[in-house]
Amino acid sequence: RVLITFPDGGAASPEHSQTIGAVRQRMTQAPNIVSVSPPQFAEDNNSALLSAVLSVDPEDMRARETVGWMRAQLPRIPDAGSARVDVGGPTALIKDFDDRVSATEPLVLGFVALIAFIMLLLSIHSVFLALKGVLMTLLSVAAAYGSLVMVFQWGWLKALGFAQITSIDSTVPPLVLAMTFGLSMDYEIFLLTRIRERFLHTGNTRDAVAYGVSTSARTITSAALIMIAVFVGFAFAGMPLVAEIGVACAVAIAVDATVVRLVLVPALMAMFAQWNWWLPSWLRRILPSVDFDRPLPAVDLGDVVIIPDDISAVTAPSADLRMVIKSAAKFKHLAPDAICVTDPLAFTGCGRSSNRGLDPGQIPHQVDLTDEPVPVGVASSEAKNGTNGHPAPAAKKRVGALAARNGIAKAISGSDRPVHPVTLWRGRLSVAIDALQADKAKTASRRPRYERRCPVETTNVQLPTGDRLLVPTGAEALRLKGYLIMCRNSRRDYADFANMVDSLEPETAALVLAGMDRYYCCESSGRQLIATQLVRRLADPKPDDSADDQGSEAEAASDWEGIRQRCLSVAVAMLEEAR
Repeated sequence: RVLITFPDGGAASPEHSQTIGAVRQRMTQAPNIVSVSPPQFAEDNNSALLSAVLSVDPEDMRARETVGWMRAQLPRIPDAGSARVDVGGPTALIKDFDDRVSATEPLVLGFVALIAFIMLLLSIHSVFLALKGVLMTLLSVAAAYGSLVMVFQWGWLKALGFAQITSIDSTVPPLVLAMTFGLSMDYEIFLLTRIRERFLHTGNTRDAVAYGVSTSARTITSAALIMIAVFVGFAFAGMPLVAEIGVACAVAIAVDATVVRLVLVPALMAMFAQWNWWLPSWLRRILPSVDFDRPLPAVDLGDVVIIPDDISAVTAPSADLRMVIKSAAKFKHLAPDAICVTDPLAFTGCGRSSNRGLDPGQIPHQVDLTDEPVPVGVASSEAKNGTNGHPAPAAKKRVGALAARNGIAKAISGSDRPVHPVTLWRGRLSVAIDALQADKAKTASRRPRYERRCPVETTNVQLPTGDRLLVPTGAEALRLKGYLIMCRNSRRDYADFANMVDSLEPETAALVLAGMDRYYCCESSGRQLIATQLVRRLADPKPDDSADDQGSEAEAASDWEGIRQRCLSVAVAMLEEAR
């Protein structure tokens, strides 16, 4: 539509008919015009409207080219005089909207890129990584734009139902740009923060990159697959605008989560090494610190009991995992002053068949059980033993003797069925909580009362879930069970003690219990040794409760005569140890 406005009015007057005719004649010469209707005059007779019929779709690019041609040619007609010629209509409106969007899209790109750069700079504290992150995201945006051209303009996927069109909707590029930047920055920050955390801890860029990719690749890929599935649904929605957004975003996320984030970003970081972390000193002073900017706490992995490969193949029962975490919190509350030491019996009782056939002194996780405990982080370099390492030279003689007496110091239970360490630690926590609660609930009785002389000994273990907890050492669990025998003298305690002896061997249990006097003393008489009393009680177990008190299940589960024999074997071994 072309509107001809006359400043002096009289649009229908004969003197203006020549101008209207000249404009109408020029309109018929425009490309893609079939015909031009006669003029329609306004009620105030100040303007005349000419309507043209297009030979193409009004939304087609050729129709927009016609509008552009008219706007360039009609005002130049010599006979127009003082009349003003304006080109409008639906096609002109679409063209004006597209031109406005195209003009502001660079501003949108600059704004989004600047915000992304600032967010990365605040998160990573690296100018290079922030700039690289923006540039890598632009690659994903370019891939999205390319997919729009190939699928919809070139018609490469017509067989899948994507109709070929001559132009992309003008709203799609800025929407795809903003959505791609938002989603890709999420993956970028997630990946780079993992890498930076590791770098602050180790100072090695290649190691940090390998760690970051290995720990975040699955998460990034899983999140990307979810978003790709959503946008693929958009692509087959049947609406051109929605389909264009769906195809572009699906391609952008697929490229970003695979080629860009998991290939190009790690490769470039490994290539530029220390340049990745460059930050001007003046900028370092003004940038705020965020939580993950702090290095990970220094942890000596030698002091953390990590489940070895030959045991980790056994699946940890989920119920035991939940119970261990809950029991560890309760144990920490009951024993706030517990100390962390190395545990030579960390896996004793798990059924580690790989320990069979080792020579004395080569048993993994064995140290001198009779020496004073070595607190983690306080021991000297000569005495300190990593939980996963070998004993110090000073302890090897005692270890060799212990191994010789145990044959090969086999760390397997009476049955060869493997037991996961989590299940073992759950049992030790149960014993410790039982003993600590019994200690706090002491009441006046005819039995002597026993006082703890030193803090409870624990070791730092790592669960398959990654949680690190403090659990009683194997020796401490045995001592606490001996304490329960002295305090309660119940049939259940003797049965539990016998089961523990099955996994430790009587000689090992005797070696642990022989040092009970360093941990407990009798309150009624400081000279009355608890180890001596425990030997007497184990040599001839006489529980205060009867078999009927334990119920039919306990009576069927434990052979009392067998329990007596195992307790007696420990008592005999303790006497031999005292010689």
